[in-house]
Amino acid sequence: MLEYYEILNTFDIPKLMFTNLINKDMKKTNALIVFFLLLPFYMIGQNYQTVSSGRTVYFTNDTGKIKAIAIDSTELETDSVLYPFYNMQQMSDHCFSKNVASWIGSKIIIEPNGMNLYFNKLNDTIKINTLAKLNDSWIAYQATDNLSITATIIEQSLETFLGLQDSVKTIGLQAYDQNNNPIEHSINSKTLKISKNHGFVKTLNFYLFPDYEAPYFDESLVEWDLVGLSNPLVGLQNLTWLGVHDYDLGDEIHVLSNFLSTDITDDYNISKEKKSIYKYTGRADFEDSIRYTYTLNQSENIILNGVSTWEYINEERTVTHKKAPLFDKLPGQVSTSDMLTFDYPMIGSDLKYDIRGYHSFVGDEESDCMNELIADGCLADYQYRRGLGGPYYSCEHAFSLGGDARTLVYYKKGATTWGTPLTISTIEGNEQFKVVEVYPNPANEMLIVGLNYPTNGLFIEIFTIHGTLIAKHPLNSTTNNINISDIQTGLYIYKVSNKSSVLTYNKLVIN
Repeated sequence: MLEYYEILNTFDIPKLMFTNLINKDMKKTNALIVFFLLLPFYMIGQNYQTVSSGRTVYFTNDTGKIKAIAIDSTELETDSVLYPFYNMQQMSDHCFSKNVASWIGSKIIIEPNGMNLYFNKLNDTIKINTLAKLNDSWIAYQATDNLSITATIIEQSLETFLGLQDSVKTIGLQAYDQNNNPIEHSINSKTLKISKNHGFVKTLNFYLFPDYEAPYFDESLVEWDLVGLSNPLVGLQNLTWLGVHDYDLGDEIHVLSNFLSTDITDDYNISKEKKSIYKYTGRADFEDSIRYTYTLNQSENIILNGVSTWEYINEERTVTHKKAPLFDKLPGQVSTSDMLTFDYPMIGSDLKYDIRGYHSFVGDEESDCMNELIADGCLADYQYRRGLGGPYYSCEHAFSLGGDARTLVYYKKGATTWGTPLTISTIEGNEQFKVVEVYPNPANEMLIVGLNYPTNGLFIEIFTIHGTLIAKHPLNSTTNNINISDIQTGLYIYKVSNKSSVLTYNKLVIN
Protein backbone atom coordinates (compact mmCIF):
# COMPACT_ATOMS: atom_id res chain seq x y z
CA MET A 1 0.00 0.00 0.00
CA LEU A 2 3.04 2.29 0.37
CA GLU A 3 3.16 2.85 -3.40
CA TYR A 4 -0.25 4.60 -3.20
CA TYR A 5 1.12 7.11 -0.69
CA GLU A 6 4.05 7.82 -2.97
CA ILE A 7 1.61 8.59 -5.78
CA LEU A 8 -0.50 10.75 -3.50
CA ASN A 9 2.53 12.73 -2.36
CA THR A 10 3.32 13.50 -5.99
CA PHE A 11 -0.08 15.18 -6.41
CA ASP A 12 -0.37 16.59 -2.87
CA ILE A 13 -3.47 14.50 -2.10
CA PRO A 14 -4.28 14.05 1.62
CA LYS A 15 -3.47 10.53 2.80
CA LEU A 16 -6.49 10.62 5.10
CA MET A 17 -8.84 10.10 2.19
CA PHE A 18 -7.38 6.63 1.65
CA THR A 19 -7.11 5.54 5.29
CA ASN A 20 -10.32 3.53 5.06
CA LEU A 21 -9.01 1.75 2.00
CA ILE A 22 -6.03 0.54 4.03
CA ASN A 23 -8.01 -0.34 7.13
CA LYS A 24 -10.49 -2.40 5.17
CA ASP A 25 -7.83 -4.13 3.06
CA MET A 26 -9.52 -3.20 -0.16
CA LYS A 27 -8.00 -4.54 -3.31
CA LYS A 28 -5.37 -2.58 -5.16
CA THR A 29 -7.57 -2.34 -8.22
CA ASN A 30 -10.35 -0.65 -6.26
CA ALA A 31 -7.95 1.88 -4.83
CA LEU A 32 -6.59 2.63 -8.28
CA ILE A 33 -10.12 3.18 -9.59
CA VAL A 34 -10.83 5.69 -6.82
CA PHE A 35 -7.48 7.38 -7.40
CA PHE A 36 -8.00 7.89 -11.11
CA LEU A 37 -11.54 9.14 -10.54
CA LEU A 38 -10.14 11.74 -8.15
CA LEU A 39 -7.07 12.53 -10.20
CA PRO A 40 -8.62 15.23 -12.43
CA PHE A 41 -9.90 17.11 -9.38
CA TYR A 42 -6.63 17.02 -7.52
CA MET A 43 -4.49 17.80 -10.51
CA ILE A 44 -6.43 21.05 -10.53
CA GLY A 45 -5.21 21.68 -6.99
CA GLN A 46 -1.46 21.12 -7.30
CA ASN A 47 0.87 23.49 -5.51
CA TYR A 48 1.48 26.73 -7.47
CA GLN A 49 -0.89 25.71 -10.26
CA THR A 50 -1.87 28.92 -12.03
CA VAL A 51 -5.62 28.28 -12.48
CA SER A 52 -8.07 25.87 -10.86
CA SER A 53 -11.36 24.52 -12.14
CA GLY A 54 -12.65 24.60 -8.56
CA ARG A 55 -12.93 28.39 -8.29
CA THR A 56 -13.76 31.64 -10.02
CA VAL A 57 -11.06 34.30 -9.83
CA TYR A 58 -11.29 38.05 -10.46
CA PHE A 59 -8.55 40.41 -11.62
CA THR A 60 -8.23 44.13 -12.22
CA ASN A 61 -5.73 46.65 -13.60
CA ASP A 62 -5.21 50.38 -13.16
CA THR A 63 -8.38 51.16 -15.17
CA GLY A 64 -10.54 49.42 -12.55
CA LYS A 65 -11.98 47.04 -15.15
CA ILE A 66 -12.68 43.52 -13.86
CA LYS A 67 -11.85 40.32 -15.73
CA ALA A 68 -12.82 36.86 -14.53
CA ILE A 69 -11.56 33.32 -15.07
CA ALA A 70 -13.88 30.36 -14.59
CA ILE A 71 -13.35 26.95 -16.15
CA ASP A 72 -16.20 25.80 -18.38
CA SER A 73 -14.92 22.27 -18.99
CA THR A 74 -11.91 19.99 -18.54
CA GLU A 75 -10.29 17.09 -20.34
CA LEU A 76 -7.85 14.53 -18.98
CA GLU A 77 -5.48 12.50 -21.12
CA THR A 78 -1.79 12.55 -20.30
CA ASP A 79 -2.25 16.22 -19.42
CA SER A 80 -5.15 18.07 -17.87
CA VAL A 81 -6.73 20.59 -20.25
CA LEU A 82 -8.83 23.41 -18.80
CA TYR A 83 -11.16 25.50 -20.96
CA PRO A 84 -12.07 28.93 -19.54
CA PHE A 85 -15.27 30.63 -20.64
CA TYR A 86 -14.64 32.59 -23.84
CA ASN A 87 -14.89 36.36 -24.34
CA MET A 88 -15.72 38.27 -27.51
CA GLN A 89 -12.57 38.53 -29.66
CA GLN A 90 -11.81 40.70 -32.69
CA MET A 91 -10.76 38.60 -35.69
CA SER A 92 -10.42 41.44 -38.24
CA ASP A 93 -11.64 45.01 -38.75
CA HIS A 94 -15.34 44.10 -38.81
CA CYS A 95 -15.34 40.51 -37.67
CA PHE A 96 -15.87 39.36 -34.09
CA SER A 97 -16.33 35.95 -32.51
CA LYS A 98 -17.28 34.53 -29.12
CA ASN A 99 -16.08 31.04 -30.09
CA VAL A 100 -12.32 31.60 -30.17
CA ALA A 101 -10.71 32.27 -26.80
CA SER A 102 -10.76 33.76 -23.35
CA TRP A 103 -8.69 36.82 -22.48
CA ILE A 104 -6.09 34.37 -21.15
CA GLY A 105 -6.25 32.18 -24.26
CA SER A 106 -8.27 29.30 -25.64
CA LYS A 107 -7.14 26.70 -23.06
CA ILE A 108 -4.69 25.92 -20.28
CA ILE A 109 -2.73 22.68 -20.37
CA ILE A 110 -1.47 21.33 -17.03
CA GLU A 111 1.41 18.90 -17.57
CA PRO A 112 2.46 16.37 -14.89
CA ASN A 113 5.91 18.01 -14.73
CA GLY A 114 4.35 21.23 -13.42
CA MET A 115 4.48 23.12 -16.71
CA ASN A 116 1.35 25.20 -17.34
CA LEU A 117 0.83 26.10 -21.01
CA TYR A 118 -1.10 29.11 -22.33
CA PHE A 119 -1.78 30.12 -25.95
CA ASN A 120 -1.91 33.53 -27.62
CA LYS A 121 -4.06 34.67 -30.57
CA LEU A 122 -1.68 32.97 -33.04
CA ASN A 123 -1.79 29.77 -30.98
CA ASP A 124 1.85 30.25 -29.93
CA THR A 125 2.67 28.63 -26.58
CA ILE A 126 3.55 30.46 -23.35
CA LYS A 127 5.14 28.16 -20.76
CA ILE A 128 4.99 28.68 -16.99
CA ASN A 129 7.09 26.32 -14.90
CA THR A 130 5.19 26.17 -11.61
CA LEU A 131 7.77 23.85 -9.98
CA ALA A 132 10.74 26.10 -10.74
CA LYS A 133 12.70 27.30 -7.74
CA LEU A 134 14.29 30.63 -6.92
CA ASN A 135 16.64 31.79 -9.75
CA ASP A 136 15.56 28.95 -12.08
CA SER A 137 15.07 30.09 -15.69
CA TRP A 138 13.36 28.61 -18.77
CA ILE A 139 12.25 29.68 -22.23
CA ALA A 140 8.66 30.81 -21.75
CA TYR A 141 8.00 31.86 -25.36
CA GLN A 142 9.64 31.32 -28.73
CA ALA A 143 8.23 33.31 -31.66
CA THR A 144 8.66 32.44 -35.32
CA ASP A 145 10.56 35.70 -35.87
CA ASN A 146 13.25 34.45 -33.49
CA LEU A 147 12.09 36.59 -30.60
CA SER A 148 12.35 34.56 -27.43
CA ILE A 149 11.30 35.37 -23.88
CA THR A 150 12.95 33.85 -20.85
CA ALA A 151 11.17 33.51 -17.51
CA THR A 152 13.00 33.48 -14.18
CA ILE A 153 11.86 32.98 -10.59
CA ILE A 154 13.16 36.27 -9.20
CA GLU A 155 11.56 36.02 -5.76
CA GLN A 156 9.82 33.53 -3.51
CA SER A 157 8.38 34.83 -0.26
CA LEU A 158 5.42 34.76 2.10
CA GLU A 159 2.91 37.41 0.99
CA THR A 160 -0.48 38.63 2.19
CA PHE A 161 -3.25 39.28 -0.34
CA LEU A 162 -7.05 39.50 0.06
CA GLY A 163 -6.51 38.82 3.75
CA LEU A 164 -4.79 35.50 2.95
CA GLN A 165 -1.17 34.61 3.62
CA ASP A 166 0.59 32.25 1.25
CA SER A 167 3.91 31.46 -0.37
CA VAL A 168 4.23 33.39 -3.66
CA LYS A 169 6.64 32.95 -6.57
CA THR A 170 7.40 36.04 -8.65
CA ILE A 171 8.37 35.46 -12.29
CA GLY A 172 10.35 38.05 -14.23
CA LEU A 173 10.40 38.15 -18.05
CA GLN A 174 13.19 39.15 -20.46
CA ALA A 175 13.14 39.32 -24.26
CA TYR A 176 16.09 38.11 -26.41
CA ASP A 177 16.92 38.29 -30.11
CA GLN A 178 17.94 35.40 -32.38
CA ASN A 179 21.52 35.66 -31.12
CA ASN A 180 20.36 35.34 -27.52
CA ASN A 181 21.16 38.97 -26.78
CA PRO A 182 18.82 40.77 -24.37
CA ILE A 183 16.73 43.42 -26.13
CA GLU A 184 14.35 46.18 -25.14
CA HIS A 185 10.75 45.03 -25.16
CA SER A 186 7.57 45.97 -23.27
CA ILE A 187 7.46 42.46 -21.78
CA ASN A 188 10.63 43.15 -19.77
CA SER A 189 8.75 45.37 -17.31
CA LYS A 190 6.05 42.81 -16.57
CA THR A 191 5.91 40.08 -13.95
CA LEU A 192 3.74 37.12 -13.00
CA LYS A 193 2.95 36.00 -9.46
CA ILE A 194 1.72 32.54 -8.45
CA SER A 195 0.65 31.57 -4.94
CA LYS A 196 1.02 28.05 -3.61
CA ASN A 197 -2.65 27.42 -2.83
CA HIS A 198 -4.61 30.06 -4.76
CA GLY A 199 -3.03 30.33 -8.21
CA PHE A 200 -2.28 33.59 -9.99
CA VAL A 201 -1.85 36.66 -7.81
CA LYS A 202 -0.72 38.62 -10.86
CA THR A 203 -1.23 37.51 -14.45
CA LEU A 204 -1.22 38.76 -18.03
CA ASN A 205 -3.93 38.66 -20.69
CA PHE A 206 -2.08 35.89 -22.52
CA TYR A 207 -4.27 36.04 -25.62
CA LEU A 208 -2.35 39.23 -26.53
CA PHE A 209 1.07 37.91 -25.45
CA PRO A 210 3.72 39.26 -25.94
CA ASP A 211 2.78 42.56 -27.63
CA TYR A 212 -0.45 42.20 -29.62
CA GLU A 213 -3.37 44.60 -29.38
CA ALA A 214 -7.16 44.44 -29.72
CA PRO A 215 -7.95 47.76 -31.47
CA TYR A 216 -11.75 47.67 -31.14
CA PHE A 217 -11.63 46.90 -27.43
CA ASP A 218 -8.64 49.21 -26.96
CA GLU A 219 -6.65 46.55 -25.13
CA SER A 220 -2.98 45.66 -25.02
CA LEU A 221 -0.91 43.27 -22.92
CA VAL A 222 -0.97 44.49 -19.30
CA GLU A 223 -0.66 43.08 -15.81
CA TRP A 224 -3.83 42.03 -14.01
CA ASP A 225 -3.89 41.80 -10.21
CA LEU A 226 -5.98 39.34 -8.19
CA VAL A 227 -8.91 41.05 -6.39
CA GLY A 228 -11.32 38.20 -5.63
CA LEU A 229 -11.71 34.45 -5.13
CA SER A 230 -14.80 32.27 -4.89
CA ASN A 231 -13.01 29.46 -3.03
CA PRO A 232 -12.25 30.63 -0.41
CA LEU A 233 -14.84 33.41 -0.70
CA VAL A 234 -12.69 36.52 -0.29
CA GLY A 235 -12.32 39.88 -1.98
CA LEU A 236 -14.37 41.17 -4.87
CA GLN A 237 -17.31 39.10 -6.12
CA ASN A 238 -19.53 39.31 -9.18
CA LEU A 239 -22.21 42.01 -9.03
CA THR A 240 -25.62 40.36 -9.50
CA TRP A 241 -29.09 41.80 -10.02
CA LEU A 242 -30.04 41.08 -6.41
CA GLY A 243 -26.77 42.69 -5.35
CA VAL A 244 -27.75 45.85 -7.24
CA HIS A 245 -31.09 45.81 -5.42
CA ASP A 246 -29.80 45.06 -1.94
CA TYR A 247 -31.56 47.54 0.36
CA ASP A 248 -32.06 47.51 4.10
CA LEU A 249 -34.85 49.10 6.10
CA GLY A 250 -34.23 52.83 6.33
CA ASP A 251 -32.17 53.05 3.13
CA GLU A 252 -32.95 56.12 1.06
CA ILE A 253 -32.14 56.72 -2.63
CA HIS A 254 -32.58 60.13 -4.34
CA VAL A 255 -32.64 60.22 -8.14
CA LEU A 256 -32.80 63.22 -10.50
CA SER A 257 -33.99 62.63 -14.08
CA ASN A 258 -33.73 65.18 -16.89
CA PHE A 259 -34.94 65.08 -20.48
CA LEU A 260 -34.65 67.74 -23.21
CA SER A 261 -35.58 67.56 -26.88
CA THR A 262 -35.61 70.49 -29.27
CA ASP A 263 -36.37 70.29 -32.98
CA ILE A 264 -35.68 73.72 -34.48
CA THR A 265 -37.15 72.70 -37.84
CA ASP A 266 -40.53 71.89 -36.28
CA ASP A 267 -40.56 74.59 -33.57
CA TYR A 268 -40.90 71.86 -30.93
CA ASN A 269 -39.40 71.94 -27.45
CA ILE A 270 -40.01 69.71 -24.46
CA SER A 271 -38.12 69.38 -21.20
CA LYS A 272 -38.77 67.25 -18.14
CA GLU A 273 -37.29 67.24 -14.66
CA LYS A 274 -38.25 64.46 -12.29
CA LYS A 275 -37.21 64.23 -8.64
CA SER A 276 -37.68 60.82 -7.01
CA ILE A 277 -37.05 59.82 -3.39
CA TYR A 278 -37.23 56.11 -2.51
CA LYS A 279 -37.43 55.21 1.19
CA TYR A 280 -37.33 51.47 1.95
CA THR A 281 -39.60 50.36 4.78
CA GLY A 282 -39.89 46.57 4.39
CA ARG A 283 -37.97 43.59 3.01
CA ALA A 284 -38.75 39.90 2.52
CA ASP A 285 -36.10 37.50 1.18
CA PHE A 286 -36.94 34.44 -0.92
CA GLU A 287 -34.83 31.80 -2.65
CA ASP A 288 -34.63 33.63 -5.97
CA SER A 289 -36.03 37.08 -5.23
CA ILE A 290 -36.41 39.93 -2.75
CA ARG A 291 -39.64 41.85 -2.16
CA TYR A 292 -39.46 45.42 -0.93
CA THR A 293 -41.97 47.91 0.41
CA TYR A 294 -41.01 51.54 -0.10
CA THR A 295 -42.49 55.02 -0.20
CA LEU A 296 -42.09 57.04 -3.39
CA ASN A 297 -42.11 60.82 -3.07
CA GLN A 298 -41.86 62.24 -6.58
CA SER A 299 -42.41 65.45 -8.51
CA GLU A 300 -42.19 65.94 -12.28
CA ASN A 301 -42.13 69.25 -14.10
CA ILE A 302 -42.92 69.10 -17.84
CA ILE A 303 -42.46 72.16 -20.05
CA LEU A 304 -43.90 71.76 -23.54
CA ASN A 305 -43.37 74.68 -25.91
CA GLY A 306 -43.08 77.05 -22.96
CA VAL A 307 -46.09 75.72 -21.02
CA SER A 308 -45.18 74.17 -17.64
CA THR A 309 -47.10 71.50 -15.73
CA TRP A 310 -46.43 69.57 -12.53
CA GLU A 311 -47.26 66.04 -11.45
CA TYR A 312 -46.82 64.66 -7.92
CA ILE A 313 -46.72 61.21 -6.32
CA ASN A 314 -46.51 60.38 -2.63
CA GLU A 315 -47.50 56.77 -1.96
CA GLU A 316 -46.38 53.38 -0.65
CA ARG A 317 -45.45 50.77 -3.23
CA THR A 318 -44.21 47.17 -3.41
CA VAL A 319 -41.69 45.75 -5.86
CA THR A 320 -40.13 42.29 -6.28
CA HIS A 321 -36.65 41.90 -7.76
CA LYS A 322 -35.81 38.45 -9.14
CA LYS A 323 -32.53 36.91 -10.22
CA ALA A 324 -31.53 37.99 -13.75
CA PRO A 325 -29.52 35.21 -15.47
CA LEU A 326 -28.10 37.45 -18.20
CA PHE A 327 -27.06 40.27 -15.88
CA ASP A 328 -25.70 37.79 -13.32
CA LYS A 329 -23.11 36.36 -15.70
CA LEU A 330 -19.46 36.95 -14.87
CA PRO A 331 -17.68 40.06 -16.15
CA GLY A 332 -16.86 39.50 -19.83
CA GLN A 333 -19.05 36.38 -20.11
CA VAL A 334 -21.02 36.63 -23.34
CA SER A 335 -24.83 36.84 -23.38
CA THR A 336 -27.32 36.72 -26.24
CA SER A 337 -30.74 38.39 -26.14
CA ASP A 338 -33.04 40.04 -28.68
CA MET A 339 -30.66 39.03 -31.51
CA LEU A 340 -27.79 40.92 -29.87
CA THR A 341 -24.60 39.36 -28.48
CA PHE A 342 -22.99 41.34 -25.65
CA ASP A 343 -21.55 41.22 -22.15
CA TYR A 344 -21.85 43.29 -18.99
CA PRO A 345 -18.53 45.01 -18.15
CA MET A 346 -17.76 45.49 -14.47
CA ILE A 347 -15.69 48.32 -12.97
CA GLY A 348 -14.46 47.93 -9.42
CA SER A 349 -16.50 45.94 -6.93
CA ASP A 350 -19.73 47.93 -7.09
CA LEU A 351 -20.42 48.97 -10.69
CA LYS A 352 -21.70 47.06 -13.71
CA TYR A 353 -22.68 48.40 -17.14
CA ASP A 354 -25.31 47.51 -19.70
CA ILE A 355 -23.77 48.81 -22.92
CA ARG A 356 -25.62 46.67 -25.44
CA GLY A 357 -27.11 49.76 -27.12
CA TYR A 358 -23.84 50.59 -28.84
CA HIS A 359 -21.26 47.96 -27.89
CA SER A 360 -22.82 44.69 -29.00
CA PHE A 361 -22.79 42.41 -32.02
CA VAL A 362 -25.26 41.11 -34.56
CA GLY A 363 -25.27 38.00 -36.72
CA ASP A 364 -25.44 34.26 -36.26
CA GLU A 365 -24.18 33.68 -32.72
CA GLU A 366 -22.60 30.38 -33.78
CA SER A 367 -20.71 32.14 -36.56
CA ASP A 368 -17.04 33.03 -36.21
CA CYS A 369 -17.71 36.40 -37.80
CA MET A 370 -20.30 38.67 -36.22
CA ASN A 371 -20.50 42.41 -36.91
CA GLU A 372 -20.47 45.21 -34.37
CA LEU A 373 -23.81 46.94 -33.92
CA ILE A 374 -24.24 50.24 -35.76
CA ALA A 375 -26.83 52.36 -33.99
CA ASP A 376 -27.81 55.98 -33.49
CA GLY A 377 -29.90 57.91 -31.03
CA CYS A 378 -29.32 58.72 -27.39
CA LEU A 379 -26.78 56.01 -26.54
CA ALA A 380 -25.44 55.68 -23.01
CA ASP A 381 -23.66 53.45 -20.54
CA TYR A 382 -26.44 52.20 -18.27
CA GLN A 383 -24.82 51.95 -14.85
CA TYR A 384 -26.00 49.68 -12.05
CA ARG A 385 -24.48 50.08 -8.59
CA ARG A 386 -24.30 47.61 -5.73
CA GLY A 387 -27.05 48.35 -3.23
CA LEU A 388 -27.95 51.60 -5.03
CA GLY A 389 -30.03 50.44 -7.98
CA GLY A 390 -30.04 51.84 -11.49
CA PRO A 391 -29.91 52.42 -14.33
CA TYR A 392 -28.01 55.70 -14.13
CA TYR A 393 -26.94 57.29 -17.40
CA SER A 394 -26.41 60.44 -19.43
CA CYS A 395 -26.51 60.86 -23.21
CA GLU A 396 -27.07 63.36 -26.01
CA HIS A 397 -29.57 62.99 -28.85
CA ALA A 398 -28.07 62.26 -32.25
CA PHE A 399 -30.39 64.27 -34.48
CA SER A 400 -31.92 66.91 -32.22
CA LEU A 401 -30.74 69.24 -29.50
CA GLY A 402 -30.96 67.86 -25.99
CA GLY A 403 -30.40 64.63 -24.16
CA ASP A 404 -31.51 62.27 -21.42
CA ALA A 405 -30.07 61.62 -17.96
CA ARG A 406 -30.90 59.74 -14.77
CA THR A 407 -28.51 60.59 -11.94
CA LEU A 408 -28.03 59.29 -8.41
CA VAL A 409 -27.64 62.49 -6.36
CA TYR A 410 -27.96 61.22 -2.77
CA TYR A 411 -28.18 58.05 -0.74
CA LYS A 412 -28.37 57.01 2.89
CA LYS A 413 -27.45 53.43 3.72
CA GLY A 414 -27.19 52.71 7.40
CA ALA A 415 -24.86 55.32 8.89
CA THR A 416 -23.38 56.21 5.49
CA THR A 417 -24.64 59.19 3.50
CA TRP A 418 -23.43 60.67 0.22
CA GLY A 419 -24.42 63.58 -2.01
CA THR A 420 -27.03 66.30 -1.67
CA PRO A 421 -30.59 65.27 -0.82
CA LEU A 422 -33.49 66.37 -3.00
CA THR A 423 -36.30 68.57 -1.70
CA ILE A 424 -39.74 67.90 -3.11
CA SER A 425 -42.60 70.34 -2.61
CA THR A 426 -45.56 71.70 -4.56
CA ILE A 427 -45.45 74.91 -6.52
CA GLU A 428 -45.90 76.91 -3.30
CA GLY A 429 -43.37 74.93 -1.27
CA ASN A 430 -46.12 73.06 0.56
CA GLU A 431 -45.77 69.36 1.34
CA GLN A 432 -49.44 68.79 0.47
CA PHE A 433 -50.22 67.95 -3.11
CA LYS A 434 -52.54 70.16 -5.11
CA VAL A 435 -55.31 68.52 -7.12
CA VAL A 436 -56.84 70.57 -9.94
CA GLU A 437 -59.97 69.68 -11.85
CA VAL A 438 -61.13 71.76 -14.82
CA TYR A 439 -64.59 70.80 -16.12
CA PRO A 440 -66.75 70.42 -18.10
CA ASN A 441 -64.74 69.96 -21.26
CA PRO A 442 -66.24 70.73 -23.77
CA ALA A 443 -67.69 73.76 -21.95
CA ASN A 444 -70.41 76.26 -22.88
CA GLU A 445 -71.08 79.29 -20.66
CA MET A 446 -69.44 78.21 -17.39
CA LEU A 447 -66.10 76.55 -16.62
CA ILE A 448 -65.45 75.13 -13.13
CA VAL A 449 -61.98 74.91 -11.59
CA GLY A 450 -61.84 72.72 -8.49
CA LEU A 451 -58.94 72.65 -5.99
CA ASN A 452 -58.47 70.18 -3.16
CA TYR A 453 -57.96 73.13 -0.80
CA PRO A 454 -57.94 76.93 -1.21
CA THR A 455 -54.63 78.41 -2.37
CA ASN A 456 -53.77 82.07 -2.71
CA GLY A 457 -52.06 83.31 -5.83
CA LEU A 458 -53.37 80.79 -8.35
CA PHE A 459 -55.17 81.80 -11.52
CA ILE A 460 -56.46 80.28 -14.74
CA GLU A 461 -55.55 81.65 -18.17
CA ILE A 462 -57.19 80.83 -21.51
CA PHE A 463 -55.19 81.13 -24.75
CA THR A 464 -55.94 80.68 -28.41
CA ILE A 465 -54.10 77.82 -30.07
CA HIS A 466 -51.72 80.48 -31.41
CA GLY A 467 -50.81 81.57 -27.87
CA THR A 468 -52.85 84.77 -27.54
CA LEU A 469 -54.13 85.37 -24.01
CA ILE A 470 -57.90 86.08 -24.08
CA ALA A 471 -58.95 85.54 -20.44
CA LYS A 472 -57.43 85.43 -16.94
CA HIS A 473 -59.28 84.73 -13.67
CA PRO A 474 -58.07 84.35 -10.04
CA LEU A 475 -58.77 81.12 -8.16
CA ASN A 476 -59.68 81.98 -4.57
CA SER A 477 -61.68 78.96 -3.34
CA THR A 478 -61.96 75.21 -3.69
CA THR A 479 -64.68 75.66 -6.35
CA ASN A 480 -64.24 78.48 -8.85
CA ASN A 481 -66.93 79.30 -11.44
CA ILE A 482 -65.47 80.98 -14.51
CA ASN A 483 -67.85 82.76 -16.90
CA ILE A 484 -66.79 82.03 -20.50
CA SER A 485 -70.00 83.10 -22.23
CA ASP A 486 -68.20 85.90 -24.06
CA ILE A 487 -65.62 83.56 -25.63
CA GLN A 488 -66.35 82.36 -29.14
CA THR A 489 -66.71 78.65 -29.84
CA GLY A 490 -63.53 76.88 -30.80
CA LEU A 491 -60.38 75.14 -29.55
CA TYR A 492 -58.33 76.82 -26.80
CA ILE A 493 -55.59 76.09 -24.25
CA TYR A 494 -56.09 76.64 -20.51
CA LYS A 495 -53.31 76.97 -17.94
CA VAL A 496 -53.56 76.98 -14.13
CA SER A 497 -50.53 78.61 -12.50
CA ASN A 498 -49.14 81.18 -10.12
CA LYS A 499 -46.48 83.79 -10.82
CA SER A 500 -43.63 81.25 -10.95
CA SER A 501 -44.95 77.85 -12.00
CA VAL A 502 -47.70 76.06 -13.90
CA LEU A 503 -49.78 73.48 -12.05
CA THR A 504 -51.57 72.07 -15.11
CA TYR A 505 -52.57 72.87 -18.67
CA ASN A 506 -54.62 71.19 -21.38
CA LYS A 507 -56.81 71.72 -24.41
CA LEU A 508 -60.26 73.28 -23.88
CA VAL A 509 -63.20 73.03 -26.26
CA ILE A 510 -65.84 75.79 -26.04
CA ASN A 511 -69.10 75.21 -27.91
